[in-house]
Formats: sequence, C-alpha cells, structure tokens
Amino acid sequence: MFLACDIGNSNIKAGLFFRNKILESYSFQNLEKLTELYSQKKISGTGISSVVPAKSELLIKFLSRKNFSYHLITAASLFNVRINYKTPETLGSDRICSVEGALVMNGKMKEEEILISIDCGTATTINIIKYPGEFAGGVIGPGFKMLGEALHTYTDQLPSVNYSDFEGMIGDSTKSSIASGIINASAGMIQRVLEFLQSTYQSKKLKIFLTGGNAENIIPYLDFDFIYDKNLVLYGIKAVAELNLPVKP
Repeated sequence: MFLACDIGNSNIKAGLFFRNKILESYSFQNLEKLTELYSQKKISGTGISSVVPAKSELLIKFLSRKNFSYHLITAASLFNVRINYKTPETLGSDRICSVEGALVMNGKMKEEEILISIDCGTATTINIIKYPGEFAGGVIGPGFKMLGEALHTYTDQLPSVNYSDFEGMIGDSTKSSIASGIINASAGMIQRVLEFLQSTYQSKKLKIFLTGGNAENIIPYLDFDFIYDKNLVLYGIKAVAELNLPVKP
C-alpha cells in the first residue's frame, strides 16, 4: 500500500492507498501518530508534501532510519503538469499537488477545458491548469481563521469569531458582522476570480475542484458548480510521488 502525507500548517493529513483508491484517511496533530502507521500497515512507498520543513525533516529521518521508500515533493520533482510560474522555487507543494489531484480526478484534458483547484485551508488558494496540462498560476488569500485572528490580534476590541457566528449578509452584532466580513471576503474572492476567468476564456469550459479543511463551511456561500473532495491533495501527492519513486534512503 502507498501512503500520501500532506503536512500543513494546522494538521497532518494522510491517505492510505491500495492501487488508485484511498482505503483510509487520517488527520493528525503530530508526527508520532503518523509514524505509528508504519508498524500497523504494510506500506511500500510514501509521498510527502510539506509546507512545514521542520516536520518533514523529522519524518524523512524516520523513514530513512527504517529504510522506507519515499519522495519529498519539491520544485525539482517531476510533475504531470508543466509549471509556467515565474518563481517555481517558491511554489508551495500543496498548491501543485492540489492541481495534480484535479488532473487525476478529471482525467485527460479536453482542448476547451480549464481546470481550477480551490483549496480552503489555513490560506485560500485558487490554482489554474490550462490545456494541455499547464500550471498557469493562481491566487493566494488568507483563510477564515487567519482573517479572524488578524482582526482580533491587531485591534483592541474586536473578538474572536467562528463560522457559527455568521447570521446573514448584514451582521447585527459585532461577532456576526465580523463573521459576515470574513465569509464574504473568502467567498467573494473566489467568485471574483472565477468571473474573471469566465470572461477571459469565454469559449472555454471551467471545471472546478474544491478541497480543504474550511471548504465545507464555505460551500453554502458559493454560487457555481464544483466537485468537492476532501482528499484532492492526497491524490495529487500520490500521482507526483509515483513519477519520482523509487527513492531508497
């Protein structure tokens, strides 16, 4: 079996694959719980996407010590998509794995298609693939929690808020007003970018894939067709790692 690991700012997500299907998915707060899987499951290879270098370094040390085959996804990795980005060395592996996952789920692109992956996590990212498989860039914005913490941290009187504080477009309390502002900032950014793409590529078909820990909270406020899969990035990690394995520690 193959293990895909997504080391994010908030959590460590992992998916255990048999062939091309996820058998089990996990979410961990620390690496110890993740490494326990290697004694519980028969894992033949591991793909790692990480935006937290200190954690991925510890995981690689563990895998090397135990002689597990792995691939850490970096800008130097081989990809199924062609990277058209001015600063590929700064492109987060979570973003590229998000579009790789969209490509896996979509299959071979048609000439008129543009694939878009939207990842609603600690940050909200919108990532674009143009035919025949070119990563063309995207948009990065703060996520719900980050926006809320910024308002709470940098002002003296504004409280912390949750999604449950949202009561409608026009808030009638400070908390509901903040929640409305944050949700509209997130949903509005996504909607505006999609409208721009739709108008720019008028004859093209936009196919949108949605994922991320905050996605289910944002979905009620989105007004377009999309495919939601919480494991989108894990599918992308597996696809990229398989291009680059085997790497024997």
